[in-house]
Amino acid sequence: MNRQDLVNVIVRLCDTEEGFLIPLRCSRLFKTDKYTELVTALQAYNKVISTEDTIDKQVAHRLFYLLRILEDTLALFNTTAADDSEHMKGVLQSAVVECWEISEEMFTLT
Repeated sequence: MNRQDLVNVIVRLCDTEEGFLIPLRCSRLFKTDKYTELVTALQAYNKVISTEDTIDKQVAHRLFYLLRILEDTLALFNTTAADDSEHMKGVLQSAVVECWEISEEMFTLT
């Protein structure tokens, strides 16, 4: 995929009900398949821009929003004592770490 195709995939996965971020924010539904697709698109986008000095504003905005929503959702699960939320806490913690690593790679000049 080219740069613009990847931007479109990232925007779709963050801004539509069929994507990853809206269901997570609205329903606390972590769609693993959509999360994997989003991370794959972000990593591919990062490779495409690795020699460039700029990042698309749409991607930067979605990445910022992604990190905020993941962290806010994790905070919600940290305040609950239900046993079934332990698994979700682990999933969210891993996602936060992974997305921060992607963010750091994307914004680091090499």
